[in-house]
Order: sequence, then structure tokens, then C-alpha cells
Amino acid sequence: DIGTAMRGTTVTTRDTAAPRKLIYGKVRVGGNVVFIAHSGDDNKYLHLAVVFASHHITAYDEVWFNDNKIWTASSGFQDDWGTYVTMDTTKLGTSGQTASSVLTPISQWTSDHKLSGIAYIAFKLEWSPDKFPQGVPNITAVIRGKRVFDPRTNVTAYSANPALCVRDYLLDSTYGLGEINANIDSDA
Repeated sequence: DIGTAMRGTTVTTRDTAAPRKLIYGKVRVGGNVVFIAHSGDDNKYLHLAVVFASHHITAYDEVWFNDNKIWTASSGFQDDWGTYVTMDTTKLGTSGQTASSVLTPISQWTSDHKLSGIAYIAFKLEWSPDKFPQGVPNITAVIRGKRVFDPRTNVTAYSANPALCVRDYLLDSTYGLGEINANIDSDA
């Protein structure tokens, strides 16, 4: 059943030992909540760090709460979601990224919490029974994944070309097969 097999790709989880995700092309995926905290009077605010990939990605294009698209890179927050949600979509998983300014005001998340090499979004949600009637939403994002090398142009950039993505996976020594370049038929 393909539906059962795909269910885990669009569900955000809280799992201390979740497998690392490798994202190629453009896809909507769920993340893994690695940090959660409350603040404000009566715990009015919920702070989350949701990891989407274990490597540097190209961009976040959309953010969804359940079946509602709340944000797009091209037009920002949809409807009035910006009133209830603050988020940091700049954490693309670079090795030198800094801690999110959305989370550092909380004492549990310091400037040392960089999550270097991890693509994540930091959220601050303001409680609203109208916006969050079932509690914490299932958070998913449309992501343009890993940048790949194109031997035809000698450029490393985002691509959804399946041949380039497979080539990258075969050569990646961290998350892929770690094959040597001489064993790859790049012309094919």
C-alpha cells in the first residue's frame, strides 16, 4: 500500500532516534521536533525546532500546518497567520549557521544551539483556539533539497534531475554509498 509507505514522509514526529532524511529535488515533507518549550503567561507561546533534513538544503518554498498553507517564500504569510506564527526559515543546514533568533530568547535555547549541518525551522506559535483547534498542528514544508554537482557544467546547484541526484547519492560518503568517481559512468 503506497499510502501506508508514504505516511511517514508528511508527518511531523517527536522521535529521539529518528532516521536522518536526505532530500533531493522538490518535495513536501514532515519533520522531527527536536526542541519544544512554553513561555508567557499561561504558557501562551509554544516554541519548536523542527528538523527537516540532515544536510544543507537549497530553500524552503512553503510551510503547511495540517492542510493549510500558512507561508510561501514568494508571498510570506497567508491570511492572518503572521499574527500567530513567528518562524525562522533561514536555517538551511550550512556548517556555519548560527542559532535561531526565534528560539534564543528562551533560556533553554542558547547561541550554542546552532544545529550546524541540519536544516530546520524554528517556530514560535501564539495560542489561539481558532487557529489551533486540535492543538499542535502537523507541520510540513515544501523543500528544494540538496544541491548536486553537474559534471556537464561543473556547477553544484539545486536540481531535480534524477540522474544527477542518483549520481550524488552514489558518491556521497556521508549519507550515500561513498563510491569513487572513477566507478561512475558520468556520460551515461
